[in-house]
Amino acid sequence: MRIVLPKMGHQQPDGTFGNVVLQFDVQEHPRFRRRDNHLVARLDISLRKALLGFRMGFEHIDGRKIVISSDDITEPGMIRRIPGLGLVDIETGTVGDLYLEMNIVFPKKFTSKQQKALDLTLHRDVVNEMETVDGVDSSRQFKTERVENGNLPEAKNDCIS
Repeated sequence: MRIVLPKMGHQQPDGTFGNVVLQFDVQEHPRFRRRDNHLVARLDISLRKALLGFRMGFEHIDGRKIVISSDDITEPGMIRRIPGLGLVDIETGTVGDLYLEMNIVFPKKFTSKQQKALDLTLHRDVVNEMETVDGVDSSRQFKTERVENGNLPEAKNDCIS
């Protein structure tokens, strides 16, 4: 990323001022990506949570511990959005959203007893069981929204992906 500060450099012999050019190398975060003022993170959840819904702790990029939840089925590759948990645009003050790319972690194998129980269960309505998350302030609990078209927002600035 480059920022040019016009006419803020040294004065030349002819009286003109040069530009100051700042070059930034943005280090990748191990968990989050930036798209403008939006944050994008991959979230691994179990098949159980994908089918039954989930309520779980999540550490935001700024270190805040929050609770995220969903009551509906999460499909592999689905993108979920939490409004207002992105980054602040320093020029406009608007806050981006947090987008979660959902990755379903499937079991490696089932016993024959588990297979039979699963087969019977999937023929009935699935009851939503939520796991409890203790010790998190209720003001830090956020409901996720399904992103209807399944796509992240288009980036206006492609220098950071």
